[in-house]
Amino acid sequence: MGNLIEEMCWDSTLDKNQLKKIYSKLDKKNQRESTIYIIEKKLYHKNDINVNDMVYDFELPDENNTVFKTVSLKRKWYLIDFWATYCSICIATFPKLQKIHDLYKDRNFEILAVSVDKDLQQWQNFLKIHDLKWKNLIEKRGIDNSEAVKKYISFTPSNFLISPEGKIVARNISPEDLEKLLKKKLK
Repeated sequence: MGNLIEEMCWDSTLDKNQLKKIYSKLDKKNQRESTIYIIEKKLYHKNDINVNDMVYDFELPDENNTVFKTVSLKRKWYLIDFWATYCSICIATFPKLQKIHDLYKDRNFEILAVSVDKDLQQWQNFLKIHDLKWKNLIEKRGIDNSEAVKKYISFTPSNFLISPEGKIVARNISPEDLEKLLKKKLK
C-alpha cells in the first residue's frame, strides 16, 4: 500500500489533502523506510521558496566547471529543473523539455537544469551521452548540504518557472502545462 501512495504522490493532479488522509491510515511499521521518506517529503515538504515569491539567485558550476549565475537570466522566462541521473522520472521528461526548449529558445526562454548528483563523473558521462541542449549545472553537495538547493526543493524531480521579472509563476509544472503557458506568453 505504501508503494501505491508513493506513486500517487507524484501525480500533481491528485488532491494532496486526500492523500494525507489515506497516508494517515497506513501502517508505517510495515513499509520500507525509503517509501515513507519519499511520501513525507512529497506531502509535507517545507521549502523557503514558493509560487509568487521572487526567485532566489544562486551560483553553481556548469559542465565546463565555469560558475554560472542565475541572475544572468533576468528578463527571460526560464525553468529551473532540479534532477539527478538516478531519477528516472526526471529523465523521462527530457524529450518533452527538449521539444519545448527547441520551440522557445529563440523567444526569450531558457531551461536551467540543476543536477543534485554527488558523483561528478556520473553526471558528466550522462551529459555526454544525452547531449542536453540547455544550460546544465551541478550541485555536488546534493540536496541536503546545499543552502541554495535546499531553499527550493526536498526531492527530485522539482521545477520552478520564473518570469522575466524574477517572480516564480509555477512550481512542478508539467511539460504540457509549460508549453501551454509559454504559447500564451511568448507569441
